[in-house]
Amino acid sequence: MMGISKIITTLCALMLVGTASWGQSADSEPQWSFKLSSVFWESLLKADIPQISSFFSASIEISLPSGSGLYSKKQAEVILSNFIKSNSISDAAIDHEKQMGNSILTIGSISIDNSQYRIYILSIPDNQGEVQQLRIEEETN
Repeated sequence: MMGISKIITTLCALMLVGTASWGQSADSEPQWSFKLSSVFWESLLKADIPQISSFFSASIEISLPSGSGLYSKKQAEVILSNFIKSNSISDAAIDHEKQMGNSILTIGSISIDNSQYRIYILSIPDNQGEVQQLRIEEETN
């Protein structure tokens, strides 16, 4: 009987360690996700490209109204910089954030001039929250 209780205790401890190692409880979003979201959105409003690109993975898929592709981190920084320089962002907000398997999808909205855009950010927790995909699409009414 002592062997079964030891096994159950070990399993419970492993489950707690697994949850703690991700920095989250069973019902909460990962802690890095909030940091990514808050810093990313603040940087977007400030047009702080170096800060935004610090979250990019070594290669990142970017989709903008002007085109899309898979780029190196440095190329992505230049492409996003050009987009932001030619489109002054006046407002940015997080609308939704959801964990999907081993990734987090953050969906938000940004205002550029008199137009509204949706922004989608796909991040991978295994890579310290690195952004794997960034998509900006104009909303249609």
